[in-house]
Amino acid sequence: MEYGLHHRGTVSLETERLLLRRFRAGDEDAMFRNWLSDPEAAKFMRWQPYSSVEEARRFVEDLLCQYARPDFYRWAVVPRDAGEPVGILSLFTASAQDLVCEPAYCIGRNWQGKGYAAEALRAVLGFAFREAGYNRAEAYHSLQNPASGRVMQKAGMKKEGEAPQKYRCSLGFQDCALYGVTKDAWFAAFPEGERTGCLRGAEPETAGA
Repeated sequence: MEYGLHHRGTVSLETERLLLRRFRAGDEDAMFRNWLSDPEAAKFMRWQPYSSVEEARRFVEDLLCQYARPDFYRWAVVPRDAGEPVGILSLFTASAQDLVCEPAYCIGRNWQGKGYAAEALRAVLGFAFREAGYNRAEAYHSLQNPASGRVMQKAGMKKEGEAPQKYRCSLGFQDCALYGVTKDAWFAAFPEGERTGCLRGAEPETAGA
């Protein structure tokens, strides 16, 4: 059996309520307003709240450059009824040898509690396992932020343990819960993966789209 990653870049994905797409020039106003400037959204993140739309614009410009890489995955989370980005979902390669990926996400405070993060994460895990060739996904969250763990659980991930002082944010070093799921376990939980994970994978957009 052949094993290996098959990177496709940040392709557009659709779920019942969401469009996951590449960030675009012009998204910076919504990004700044919806989460980048919010101290609560940044509370458990490694970044500090943005102080201006110009900072958000520079972030978008960097993303547009990085999208040229087929192994670069950053999705704008766009609810259909909002029509603009309300969060971000990233996917990193934790180990190319072992086919392990690590998702990360941030949803603006006004859109939390609606299930958007879990719906987006399910779609991205479906893409990671079905299209990109990953065999396992791993993630973690601060024990002070249990809502993030509920997102992982709803997306099919299971708690596997805890790690003291796993990472550092503005609150200091964080004790964390560790989550994971294998490809086989995820498809056992979501046997109709195309439907529950995501409805469609599109070809990558051009950087200037």
